Amino acid sequence: MASVYLSITPLVDITAKAIAKLIVNKTPEDIRSKWNIRSDFEPEEEEYLRQLNEWAEVKSSIEPTSVLLSHFLEANQNESEGES
Repeated sequence: MASVYLSITPLVDITAKAIAKLIVNKTPEDIRSKWNIRSDFEPEEEEYLRQLNEWAEVKSSIEPTSVLLSHFLEANQNESEGES
C-alpha cells in the first residue's frame, strides 16, 4: 500500500508480479489455506454462488487465465532482463 501511496510504480509492479506467481493455477481454497484467509460466506452461500456462477468455472485442466498470466509474466521478465 505504501508503494501505491508514494507512487513507486516499479515496486507496485514487482509486488503484483510476485503475488501473481504465488496464486497462478491455485483454487480459491488453496489461496485461502496458504494465507490463512477465512471465507466471507457460509458453506451454503458458497455452494449457492458456485451453482449460480457454474458457467464461469473452467472445466479443462489448463486454465486460460493462468496460461495468459504465465505468458504475461514471462514477457515482462524478458523485458526486464533486456533492460539490464
